[in-house]
Amino acid sequence: MTASQRGKMISQRIAQTDWAGIRGVNYIPSYGRNLYEMWRDYNHDAFDTELALARKVGYNSVRLWLNYFAFAERGAKIVDAVEDAVKLCREHDLKVLITLSDGCGIRPRPNARRMTVKQAYDYFLAGARLSERDKQIVKLNYERFAHGVGRDIAVWVGDDTPPDIIVWQHWQPSPGYDKLGEDSWPKHDAYVREMVGRLAGNDAILGWDLMNEPELASERPFTNGFNVPEVRDRVMGFVRHVRDVIKKDHPDEIVTVGFARLESAMEHESLADVLTFHVYAPDRIEAQIEQAVTFGTKVGKPIFITETLANFSFMPYDVEKLATDEGQLEHYKKVLPKLIKSPIGWMAWGLVVGRIFDSYTDIFYANGHPRPAAVYLESMLKSGKGPDEKH
Repeated sequence: MTASQRGKMISQRIAQTDWAGIRGVNYIPSYGRNLYEMWRDYNHDAFDTELALARKVGYNSVRLWLNYFAFAERGAKIVDAVEDAVKLCREHDLKVLITLSDGCGIRPRPNARRMTVKQAYDYFLAGARLSERDKQIVKLNYERFAHGVGRDIAVWVGDDTPPDIIVWQHWQPSPGYDKLGEDSWPKHDAYVREMVGRLAGNDAILGWDLMNEPELASERPFTNGFNVPEVRDRVMGFVRHVRDVIKKDHPDEIVTVGFARLESAMEHESLADVLTFHVYAPDRIEAQIEQAVTFGTKVGKPIFITETLANFSFMPYDVEKLATDEGQLEHYKKVLPKLIKSPIGWMAWGLVVGRIFDSYTDIFYANGHPRPAAVYLESMLKSGKGPDEKH
C-alpha cells in the first residue's frame, strides 16, 4: 500500500466519526486505586455495571486507560481483559478512546514509609531536601488540603518522593519518567504492539491516546517539568517513538495525545491524527473551545476535549466545598451548559466513586445511586436543559 493510499484510508476512518458529537467520560472502575490495580484485578462485572451507568446518564463514549506494569506482570491476560472491556463498551453502545500511557502520578519508591498527608506536608517543609522556593510552592499549593479534608489520608513517602504525592496519593504514572529513555523502549514496544495488534481495526475504538498529560511526566509539574528543555525532549521523544511503533505496523490506526494544555496540542499537532486537550476552569472553557475550533480548522484536523467538567481544584489544592454534593452540583451548573452548546466533542472526568485520589469528582456512588450532579447531567444530556429549567 502506498503512502497516498494509507493517507486516504485514515482520512476515511476519521471522516466516519462524529468527533463533534462526542459526549463521553473517563472511566476508572470503583475498585482500583490506580491503573495498575484496575487491570491487575480486572473485574468484568464491575465494568459491566459501571459502564451501564455511563450510558444511562447519556454518555456515548468512554476514555479507557491502560497500564504498562500490569501488562509487564501478566502479559496476554491483561490484553484479554482489555479486549473484554472493549466488548463491554460495545454492548453498552459506547465508543472507546484507549489511553496507552500516563504522565500523571508518582512512581512508588522501595524505601517509602506510610504517613498521613498532614505528616507528609510537615515532613517536606521541615526537611533539608527541598529549596526554600520549593517549600513555598508546597505551602501555597497544599496547606489548606493538608490541614483540612486531606489531613488523615494515607500516602507513602520515600527519601526522594516529590511533595506532589500529597495530591496524587496512590496514583502512579505509566511507565514513569525513569522509563521514558531509549534503553526502556524495547519492553514498552512489546506492550504497545500486543495491545494495538489485538485491537487494531476494531470499529468500537475511536483511537489511541499515546500519553495522558505528558506535561506532568517529570513528577515535578509545579516546579519545573515540561518547561525544562531536556525534560520536554525526553517526554516527547518517547511519545513520538510510540506513535512510530503504532504507525509502522498499523498506519491507518488513529492516534492522538491527551495534552493537559491546548497550547501543547497546537505545538505538537504533527504527532496526532486527531487533536485533544484538557480544560477544567469554568472561566476558560469558552475561550479555549473557540481557540480550538479556529486551530482545528486551520490545520484540517478534528479537535476535542478529553478531560473537563470535574469539580477539581488545581493549585492551590482546596476541595472542601467542591467535594460536597452542593459544591459539585453548583460547579456542574457553571460548566455543563458551556459544554452542551460546544461545537466540539468532550469527555468529562468523574463517573463512579471509588478509591482513586479524587473520588469526590465522581457522580455515582458504587451502588449506582446518583449524586445530584448526575441527575442534572442526565437531564442536560438528554434534553439540553437542567431539571430546574423550563422545558
